[in-house]
Amino acid sequence: MPKTRPGRISIISILFFLLSMVVLFSMVSMGERGGAGFFDNLYLTIPFLFAALFGLVAFFAGTFSMIYKGERAVLVVISTGIGLFVLIFLLGEIIFPH
Repeated sequence: MPKTRPGRISIISILFFLLSMVVLFSMVSMGERGGAGFFDNLYLTIPFLFAALFGLVAFFAGTFSMIYKGERAVLVVISTGIGLFVLIFLLGEIIFPH
């Protein structure tokens, strides 16, 4: 378990990330579909934005706790890795839109 406050924030953020993804996928399985633009269906956009926000918070809080606070908890490393994946995904969507 994490010993520092940023480490705990990283764990809590990644849990909220997973919860947001569950909400997003359940909305899709109930029949919600996107439109031509990103904000065409707010039922899908809002959980995705929350998931992205929580993933980024988990990455930055986890990185801060590992570098500056000396956190070495496995859960913090995992949540930081998931947050890094979210960051790479978001940067790819911004740099190379389709």
